[in-house]
Amino acid sequence: MPLRLSTCIGALSLVAALGVTAASAAVPVIQQLGSGDQTVLERRGSFGIGLGWNAEGLPAISAIDPRGAAAIAGIEIGDVVLRVGEQTVEGAEQVQRERVFAVRAGAPIKVAVRRNGVARTFIVTPKEAPSGSLGGAGVVAGSVRTPQGLARTFVSVPNDLGRNEKRPAVFLIQGSPCISIELQPGPSWMRRVLQPISDAGYVTFRVEKPGVGDSQGVGCAACGFEDELTAYEAGLEQLLSLDFVDPERVVIFGFDIGGMVAPILASDAPVAGIATFGAPIRSWHEQLMHRVRSAFESTGSPQFAVEDRMLDARALLSKIFSDDATRVEILDRHPEFDELLSQTLIGSRSPAYHRQLDRRNVAAAWEGVLGPVLLLHGEFDAMTPLDESRRIADMLNEFDSGRASLIVLPGMDHLTTVHGSALQARQRPGQGDTTDALTRTFLVWMEGLVAREVHPPIR
Repeated sequence: MPLRLSTCIGALSLVAALGVTAASAAVPVIQQLGSGDQTVLERRGSFGIGLGWNAEGLPAISAIDPRGAAAIAGIEIGDVVLRVGEQTVEGAEQVQRERVFAVRAGAPIKVAVRRNGVARTFIVTPKEAPSGSLGGAGVVAGSVRTPQGLARTFVSVPNDLGRNEKRPAVFLIQGSPCISIELQPGPSWMRRVLQPISDAGYVTFRVEKPGVGDSQGVGCAACGFEDELTAYEAGLEQLLSLDFVDPERVVIFGFDIGGMVAPILASDAPVAGIATFGAPIRSWHEQLMHRVRSAFESTGSPQFAVEDRMLDARALLSKIFSDDATRVEILDRHPEFDELLSQTLIGSRSPAYHRQLDRRNVAAAWEGVLGPVLLLHGEFDAMTPLDESRRIADMLNEFDSGRASLIVLPGMDHLTTVHGSALQARQRPGQGDTTDALTRTFLVWMEGLVAREVHPPIR
């Protein structure tokens, strides 16, 4: 069925989002837009910056759009961000959780930074956020309706898309952190993954979590796993309905928790296949215990100190998984858990999120997946043990030999960067060398899948 205005921005905004160079590609897309619900999800204001970490581990400007609001105001690369408005900037997770940069376009706001040891304040007037671009593809910002409200979607449309042509598509699903999947200025893991896939001529698709970026909702840190799942379900339904997408050539590519979401979605929808990176299969309770321990060990603390902290972590997780209490209720009864909830993965998501994900039998969902599967795993992934991907591969191949392929990427950590040793990967996740090994491997597999004559079954 055609893409309705209720699930995408209007035709005029679509042309603007694609940009002048992509106008010809927009024509067949615009012609799909019918009448109906005119609800539009407002774009947030954009500072035109990328936020990273400097050598001292402080949140600093790592990339900047020279035509963006921050650059115009006088902010520079390397500036350490102290405050935005009245909110103190502490780190990437906190920025996303508290929506520090979620401001309206055109509304001036004070931004305090430290440059060369001197505190400075700038007045920044955010512009409307662009939808981004992927080389030879325009990016369209749309939306899907969920119980939490409208969730932002991003679909890249190849500039050379022909009239009435249908392209294979890749639905990329991110992990658990409350971090936007919107493309920001400068390099990022998201761009490193999406750019080569888009350059290969595929449509790409993303859904923002409830309460992140433009998406409406109570806030990512407060919502549950099932809230997120409904957004992904609505997104997959929209993607399969697009007239310029071949519904028999849609693949889900799930990273981390996205690799747990992928089989849940695929067990109810006719996707052509699934690819994952660092995907768990065992219960979330078990995974969380492993990840917390890994984080404690990465600090270099002596083993007795790690075990001491694990005693507290086990006590906190026992409260989370055995009770329906909220974060506030847990802290009211057990204020001693404040540090754990503030500084570990446990507190990055709501207790309801952890409980709901733990109740999902992901292995049973994999049993319902019928298409080919590619399991990618970093050799030095400290977050998800390699045994998780091996279990998935063994389970799927037991009944259909060769359907699942497991490929270990040398030196790669959980955040897709490469290190010389497991210790380096554990201590500096995401800060190793970048490589195209992941996308090259995926695209070889994708090319073979697209060439297959056997289409996925229609349920």
